[in-house]
Amino acid sequence: MRASQWLQTAASYDMRENYHREAHQHLLANIRLAGIWNNAPSPLYQSYLLYIIDIAFCSQWELLQYDDWTDKQLAVWQIEWEKVDLLDSLLTEKLWEHASTWKDLRAYRTEIAKTSELFWQLCPSTNRVPLNLFLEDPIAAAAGTVNTIAWPLWLSYHDEAKSLELLHGTVAIMRRLQATSSLQSAQEDFSALIASYTNLPSYYLGTYHATGKWIASFTKRKFEHQTLASMAATAIALKRYTLRFGAAPDDLNQLPVDIRPQRMTDYMCGRPLRYTRVGEMQCKHWSVGTDFIDGNGDTTPTRTRYRHAVRDSADWVWPRAGTAEELRAHQISIGLKNP
Repeated sequence: MRASQWLQTAASYDMRENYHREAHQHLLANIRLAGIWNNAPSPLYQSYLLYIIDIAFCSQWELLQYDDWTDKQLAVWQIEWEKVDLLDSLLTEKLWEHASTWKDLRAYRTEIAKTSELFWQLCPSTNRVPLNLFLEDPIAAAAGTVNTIAWPLWLSYHDEAKSLELLHGTVAIMRRLQATSSLQSAQEDFSALIASYTNLPSYYLGTYHATGKWIASFTKRKFEHQTLASMAATAIALKRYTLRFGAAPDDLNQLPVDIRPQRMTDYMCGRPLRYTRVGEMQCKHWSVGTDFIDGNGDTTPTRTRYRHAVRDSADWVWPRAGTAEELRAHQISIGLKNP
């Protein structure tokens, strides 16, 4: 992730100094970083991948604002974006994660010496010294002691059963997601998965409700970032078209075969990205976003803090660079320039 941030800074600096060749290579390396972790089974590596895509996406937008690119350079970027496939690893990732968890649970059951270690990791008072817990909350400490003793005899079997049940439900959802390529089609499945673990008895050590919510949230983020990759590849193809023909296409189907991306999909709803031409050389393409409602490219912000340039609006629209007049009006509105 730090390497990706460095590459973003380097590419921006190179463009400002007119080092086009270096900027091209830095952006290319950044996109390829995402491809490296495509099939990494570990959720940790997959998290890094999502951050890298965010950074590369912003760099891609910035560099596309310059016109001094050749079709060959643009084609190389587009090819690398099309290699980013976050959805192919969904099933493998969950199989790896839950198999690893189940194996650990079995090991803790057979190794009695580790039982107390397991309990103190899972209980809400993690990292507290047990003696302090007894003094501060004797009821919780007593319950913890009972759970620690009962773990290898009884509770471990329940946790293993629930882990396996969660695994089966998750794998079924992942298989449906891969078949539909649509987050919208899985929302009811995720809601049902989370609801089924909402009212478990308190003696379960595993936080299955939280686990179900995390699975739904993380999978949603992967579909979001796969949509960003699709938008980036489509933006590059549109740039290539305008350079070649001197005007924006009337619709995405007008893109020639040698320019058209293999996938111009909005993975939030499973349909093609929306597109409209707004001028001789200008166009707009967008995703319906997390509400799955097409607002015709509505960029009304849905969040006021920690805003992402694209993902925190009603529709996710590929950003349009402001004109000189718009920039001056904005600078005046925030006090950077006098009227």
